[in-house]
Amino acid sequence: MNYMQMKMFLLGKGIAQSVSPEIHNDLLRKANLDYEYGLVDLERDQLPALIQRVKAEDIWGFNVTSPYKAEILNYLDSIDQRVEVLGAVNTVVQRAGKLYGYNTDVDGVRYAVKDLFEPGPILILGRGGAAKAAIYAFRDRELSVYCRDHSKDDELRRIKDDLRIVCDFNELEFGQATNVIQATTVGFREDRSLLKEALPGQKTLFDMIYTPWETSIMRNLKGSGVQLKNGYEMVLGQAEKCFKLFSENRI
Repeated sequence: MNYMQMKMFLLGKGIAQSVSPEIHNDLLRKANLDYEYGLVDLERDQLPALIQRVKAEDIWGFNVTSPYKAEILNYLDSIDQRVEVLGAVNTVVQRAGKLYGYNTDVDGVRYAVKDLFEPGPILILGRGGAAKAAIYAFRDRELSVYCRDHSKDDELRRIKDDLRIVCDFNELEFGQATNVIQATTVGFREDRSLLKEALPGQKTLFDMIYTPWETSIMRNLKGSGVQLKNGYEMVLGQAEKCFKLFSENRI
């Protein structure tokens, strides 16, 4: 990869199958910019050298995925309010040798469901970083979270103090899962699902996974009347927000 041409990239581990370069390079072409967005797959001990290179070669910024969304905080000069609450960064912008951290997963999930979700409560499946971004995105709505491990309950309630956390779908009353967000890795490149059928009163399902394109949970709910969407538009939405942050005052 030519670092002089690469103004933006995705940092992570095991990311060869990511669609981020395809999406971001399309945005660069549409902006008539002769730059590249690439992949940087590194071990943890290689991060300091990478950070120095980002500053020295005037790279605009980079996206961050597993396992470095929290680790990267150690290298930043400033973070936005979302990152303070969520404790995770997915976008780093370099300005005049300083690094600024953002979380655009929030923008991505809002973008993906803007024409999908119905009025009514939301149920989020999971308690990890993706689930936290979804909680933040819809903290003004009636929210429940389904998770079996309650070690992070306090972290989740710091995002929304009246969040309802359940460990059994039977705890949900009719209509408390009008809209469902699947925010776990269950179903990622595998034939597994947290739901075998629609929940009582469920109208929509947004699965943050897009590999496979039709996940197991989507197949299980197909034909039930539930409106379905996978996570590809979330990637598009957060990428557009990232591009604005990367290119601000540069083009």
